[in-house]
Amino acid sequence: MITGSVQISKGYYYAVLNLYNEFGKRKPKWISTGLKVETNERKNQANKKQAEKIKDNEVLKANMESNGSNRISNSLKDSKYKDMLFCDYMLEWLYNQRNQVKPNTYIGYEQKIKGRLYNYFKPLKIKLIDLKARDIQ
Repeated sequence: MITGSVQISKGYYYAVLNLYNEFGKRKPKWISTGLKVETNERKNQANKKQAEKIKDNEVLKANMESNGSNRISNSLKDSKYKDMLFCDYMLEWLYNQRNQVKPNTYIGYEQKIKGRLYNYFKPLKIKLIDLKARDIQ
């Protein structure tokens, strides 16, 4: 699911959509609303409210364009991960994080993945390519 926020840059409000590439890295998309940040508080509140509406419309449009499709599954069809279970992928991801994060952070990840996540997803046998947002929710 695509999310977004309203940000201020160069005196204008922007809708910032949180898009992700096939590797799960966030790639924000900045969309100008054309609304100025005003010095008058009343006008500024109105512009901010309008910017929020524009952001909500852009998020809705982006989610509809993705058509509920799993962004990961599109990039995995021909990869080595296409037959991998989600729980096994999480263990591989954890292994790859061991030198990327501080030891306490790694221990926290390890407890969550090897505890609840792995125990929940292993019996379900959900492949990474078939994973849906509702499975995680």
